[in-house]
Amino acid sequence: MWFISFKGMHLFGETVDMKWELDASDKYNGHGYGIGEKHIFVGEFIHGAIWGDMFLFDRATGKKMLKVETEDNVAHGSYEYYHCGEVIERGVYRNGRKYFQTRLKDGRVYEYGFSRGDRLHGYGVTEWPLDGMGHRYTSPHWKDGVIDGIGCVQDHNMDVIFYGRFKNGWMVEETEEKHSSMLGLWKKAEKKQYYNIPYECAMACFN
Repeated sequence: MWFISFKGMHLFGETVDMKWELDASDKYNGHGYGIGEKHIFVGEFIHGAIWGDMFLFDRATGKKMLKVETEDNVAHGSYEYYHCGEVIERGVYRNGRKYFQTRLKDGRVYEYGFSRGDRLHGYGVTEWPLDGMGHRYTSPHWKDGVIDGIGCVQDHNMDVIFYGRFKNGWMVEETEEKHSSMLGLWKKAEKKQYYNIPYECAMACFN
């Protein structure tokens, strides 16, 4: 759960020196900022609660680390994480929880999908290793970061090397079962010559 608590003026576990004006009820109101031990927070208060975009900066370097939409002190809407000025992740928060994530390296997307606890959960796609020569794993059955159900593995040329059932992240058996979110991959798999798949899967485990 991603939320902001202002009791004792704490943000992300840091004691923060608040630089916001107060309204008639002594609640923070208007645009302002807060300075913590490691971070600087910038946003808009409306009578004691942050609404709209909130920005997080590294205090030592001044570099932007996070931009997130908020509603009543809760992350709700789009977000972006930054590292050295580059976007490394963007997606959507819903009621304080990360709902959908897209991760990037050197400007290239290597993972996207629905999320729970910062891990793929539901439909998602990821590549590993992140060297441009890795394998792509696609499944509508991600559970806490591993595939548990129908999934597909493609090599760096996007050729299907496995289409079948996974159990707790391990390939179990090939299948001709269709899934509405993977029809394109199912068709690719149907065209694939399956005689070489066991060998290719074994090699994929060691590469």
